[in-house]
Amino acid sequence: MNGYSFWHSTLCSQPRRQTWAPGRRSQGSKEISNTQRAVIRGTDLFVAVGSEVRWISLKACKDAYVQFESTRLGVASSIDETQSDYKATSQQDAIQHVPWYRVLGSALGFEIRRLVCNKSGKLLAVVGRRQVAVVTLPGPESPNRAGVKGAFAAARMDKPSDEFDGACVSCASKIIGGTAIGRQGAQAGEGRGARVADALWHSMSSSDSHLVVLLSSGVVKGV
Repeated sequence: MNGYSFWHSTLCSQPRRQTWAPGRRSQGSKEISNTQRAVIRGTDLFVAVGSEVRWISLKACKDAYVQFESTRLGVASSIDETQSDYKATSQQDAIQHVPWYRVLGSALGFEIRRLVCNKSGKLLAVVGRRQVAVVTLPGPESPNRAGVKGAFAAARMDKPSDEFDGACVSCASKIIGGTAIGRQGAQAGEGRGARVADALWHSMSSSDSHLVVLLSSGVVKGV
């Protein structure tokens, strides 16, 4: 199995929970590529699943692979085996056993069409059809009390929910747009509001915290 097929099957195994009402897509609208629903920050992979953002450590996936191969070949490994007593039966089984985490305590309430991380890796823009949310991410090298490093090692983990078999990372978030986007769309004659065509982090922002939002009406907003 090649690398693409392996990761495709691994990501597709994640359960999809639909919490929004699908609307009719106009004939002239362009489908956003699935690659825009995933973003990598160092060894951290963020994936949009419906109205949720999920995270997995690529380093943990590599460690699981190395540990399995070391055990299979009977050679010593530098990976800490005390992390888990799970005995994998294959390379794919070892990596699939690495846990996913849900970012935020609950779903955002809108379908996620794109994820954009700023240069510092501290902020994640979550782009929907008519809304944009900004999530504050913990540092990538924040060790927890046990000394284990990772994107959310120092963040608070909630108990798994009934809908998702995994821990939840509580991060600060703020939804922007909404009324302001709708008002701009109404002024442009688009009825109940313009759609979010794209959103990018401003490269000239001194604080690396300013977004540039392009609306379907042609209006560019800075937030």
